[in-house]
Amino acid sequence: MILLLFLVQLSSHAQVPAPLPIGLPSHTPDVQDHFVKNKKPLAKHQDVLLTQQFFKHLMSIPWYVINCARALMKGETFSQLTEEPYRFELFNILHDRNHQHGFNLNFANHGDEINTVCPNKHGVCQGLTNLDRRMNMLAYYDPKNILMAKIPSKTQPKEKFKFYEERVNLIRKGKPAIIPGFEDLLEFSSDPIGAKVLQEAVVKTWASENATISVVTQVLSAAHGNVADTEGVNLGVGTAELYKKLKARLSLHYNPIVYLTVGLPVNDGKWIHVMQVLDVAPVGTDGSFKITFKDPNMQIDWRKQTLDVDAKGHAEYLGLPIGKIDLMPGDDMEIAQFLINTQKFCLRYPIFCIEGGKID
Repeated sequence: MILLLFLVQLSSHAQVPAPLPIGLPSHTPDVQDHFVKNKKPLAKHQDVLLTQQFFKHLMSIPWYVINCARALMKGETFSQLTEEPYRFELFNILHDRNHQHGFNLNFANHGDEINTVCPNKHGVCQGLTNLDRRMNMLAYYDPKNILMAKIPSKTQPKEKFKFYEERVNLIRKGKPAIIPGFEDLLEFSSDPIGAKVLQEAVVKTWASENATISVVTQVLSAAHGNVADTEGVNLGVGTAELYKKLKARLSLHYNPIVYLTVGLPVNDGKWIHVMQVLDVAPVGTDGSFKITFKDPNMQIDWRKQTLDVDAKGHAEYLGLPIGKIDLMPGDDMEIAQFLINTQKFCLRYPIFCIEGGKID
């Protein structure tokens, strides 16, 4: 029961306005649309997928421990890498994407797009946030297909789906990949096949990330007692520490992912929302500061949101009081993996890293 409540809390989301048109040209229905429309959901509902991933991750704990030990021996843990901060300059190559319209997913944390992939009642804010960051840190675009990849045609939707799914799966595993035939993430997620690939990736990422966190939480609880009450930064007590954490990571040219617990006005309930931090403004003379988020609940034009934290640590999201804000568990480890794999990619494909992530 405790596990189920934790999973439901972690994945809940707010109700937001209906999607707005973003001005991209429409296309004539074709064989791609037929393929997308008739593709089966990943599972009957969200909880089934999550349960499958939980037991899969539970069995992988020994490999997780081994990989952590290997990273430590190679000097590839996050704390070891930050001893040489110049290495994080690689992330600066693509950092401008955070402020460009073309590097947004063309769907949000609600609507039929996600429900057709897997009927859900909790939302997939964590999956959207995580995949958005991965695509913007690890995807390199070849719009004119200069590298001459064998891209299946529009009349081969099944093959085309598999072609792009393989590349997105690499990115989901924390490895850079080349996306041929598209200018940027917005164009890729506006294509019928590309959108379906990314929507399925969002749901899979949501299940995988939640399962990982749940396994870690259960293991820690067994070893040290209930950790739920001490997890996170309590606003009003740890605001200075929170500011320091976020500022340090933003200086390394990437967006840390945080979760916030939000109180609901009914039944003394809570839900947890997950977002990327884009910026933290300097602390004002009155002790307050602003955090700029990329909010997956919002459509593209509204996705950048600002949260005000006052000197006493009080803050609200959509008019609701925030209880805690902290880094997502495992976020530092994920970034260390991105950096090591990006270094390898840039040695193999230096042109992409010289040209800012895209070749024309």
